[in-house]
Amino acid sequence: MPHKNKEDRQQYNREYNARPEVKRRRVARNERPENRLKIARRNKAWYAVPCNRVKHDAYSAEHRYEWRDIQRSKLGTTPKPENSRCPICQQVKDLQWDHDPKTGLFRGWICSLCNSGLGHFGDGPTILSRALDYLTQGRVT
Repeated sequence: MPHKNKEDRQQYNREYNARPEVKRRRVARNERPENRLKIARRNKAWYAVPCNRVKHDAYSAEHRYEWRDIQRSKLGTTPKPENSRCPICQQVKDLQWDHDPKTGLFRGWICSLCNSGLGHFGDGPTILSRALDYLTQGRVT
């Protein structure tokens, strides 16, 4: 065995797995149809074990709060409006804060449906204007 020391072996494995050709092979192997089903089954079996589910939920919660704290520091002192209307759909709903995905900066308070819609349209005015044109012209059958 080339690395008898555990730390040396771990360092070698990190360097080996960081190589671009190794990453490409790993991604290609995971994308094969016969492997996708195996991976999905393995993930489902792992998540079915109660202690693993607790680990996963704790990890997710920890990083979600970490990300939220970073974003709130960028948000500054903009208070959440109470019982306010969404500026896009004009409905009174519980509002979420919206951020620009490229810069991470706060844009405003909008409802969750409008926030998801903007995300699905790539947060870009070009695609939204095409969607508006499509809706105003009507369907051609």
